[in-house]
Amino acid sequence: MWKSLIGRESALLKGKILHSVYDNAVDFYGRTNNLISSNLGLPPLYPLVLRLRTSVRCNLACSFCYQADSLNQKELNHLSLEEWNKILNPLPRRTILDVTGGETFISKNFKPLMELILDKKFRTSLITNGSYPQADILEMLVEKHLFYFMVSVDGLEDYHNQARGNSKSFENLCSTIQLLVDLKKKHQKKHPLICLKITITDDNYSEMQKVVDYFYERFGITDFTFNLMFQNKVRGGNKIYKDFTHPDYLEGNTQKYDSSQIGEILSSLESVFENGKERGLSVKVKPAVKPEQLRMYLENPSSFGVKACHKSASILTLYYDGTLTPCDIGLNMANIRDCDYKITQAWKNQQYQALKNDLKKGFHPACEGCCLKSHDLKQN
Repeated sequence: MWKSLIGRESALLKGKILHSVYDNAVDFYGRTNNLISSNLGLPPLYPLVLRLRTSVRCNLACSFCYQADSLNQKELNHLSLEEWNKILNPLPRRTILDVTGGETFISKNFKPLMELILDKKFRTSLITNGSYPQADILEMLVEKHLFYFMVSVDGLEDYHNQARGNSKSFENLCSTIQLLVDLKKKHQKKHPLICLKITITDDNYSEMQKVVDYFYERFGITDFTFNLMFQNKVRGGNKIYKDFTHPDYLEGNTQKYDSSQIGEILSSLESVFENGKERGLSVKVKPAVKPEQLRMYLENPSSFGVKACHKSASILTLYYDGTLTPCDIGLNMANIRDCDYKITQAWKNQQYQALKNDLKKGFHPACEGCCLKSHDLKQN
């Protein structure tokens, strides 16, 4: 028993340290990149984080999805494996790769692409809805040292399946996690770390504690992230814009929570945090806000924003067709093919340079709802 508890405490401490180091390192790296490229006139750095949006297709239909308008569009001009290799080869090993979608497991050439990435020893995270419990792919991910595996869940079986529009979604998700846990034991691996992401909606607050209890007790998962809903047209891959002066860049986060449910949401979250503290779990809310301001955020999400952020000079998103955008803001900086596969050329985009200066001023609408940076009340 004590060995099990010590192991979980160790995993918790590692998780907390990793999240803190990651957050601060990405912002500092962006400041450094801005300094050397803008002030010193030196060539820009490679991104510290490269997000690979390998597909805009998804097999589920979540009622709260912020990507709903852009999902399941026809995908054209996929990067070939040879092109992916050209892109990845020059990247320094400090670069963190974050593989996302749509649903990653239905990406074109998903398995060989992940093999290519992991064979190059990049520290890599993967986000999935867990619908595809494919033992051969999961075993490859474990054997080749995938670092972080995030699975999204909304509640226990009945609620989750209803929210996802698929009667097998919860069963498949649990099968995926069980396979991953078993494969880690089989190969005596500590990685990938498994994190559950739960989006807080108006009606799943009664499911939050149940989810934590179920996945902690059944699978030993200790890392849980609760995401606040957002709807921001320029965030999260919804659309790609050529010009950041488009009116959508001024709209910000239009999400509204049902005011009659806010008290119950807060009460449930408080219970989850207290329970998690007793058990030694890592429980986070994103975007991060001060605990005393969480009610204000839920009552009016658009009254909060990011004071100032340099992560757009640290994070690039590369789409399946070669499109490059800063951070997760849908500004078309370039296509990697037009840059001769040299990813640092994207930083020179004039529209991006102008947007970057705007982001430095703080509280830019494009950043509202971002899970990568803490949010503050704008009037402060």
